[in-house]
Amino acid sequence: MYASCVGSNCGNMAGQRDSKRQERRLAGVLDGTRNAASGALPFRKADIRSKHYLVEAKITDKRSYSIKLKDWETLRRLASLEGRTPMYAVQLGKRRLIIVEEDDFPFPE
Repeated sequence: MYASCVGSNCGNMAGQRDSKRQERRLAGVLDGTRNAASGALPFRKADIRSKHYLVEAKITDKRSYSIKLKDWETLRRLASLEGRTPMYAVQLGKRRLIIVEEDDFPFPE
């Protein structure tokens, strides 16, 4: 399922193909669009945009993934400017996790 590696790129990491697959799947689920260059362009950050969410998607085969507060705050600021909710979608192996702030989570009333 995960892309093979060559030379020094070998390690326990998901490949670019897996990342694109994750982004396409999430864009479909959220009825959104993938951003060109996975948000690497200065005028269009984050990986996916939907009507309600600005999503940063991450995928790894490792047993953990760290989110830096600085990165969360950047995503939060950009989402706020666009009237969207910031979201991290993290895939650890086969586990798919969605991370949003507690205030943005739709708890039952």
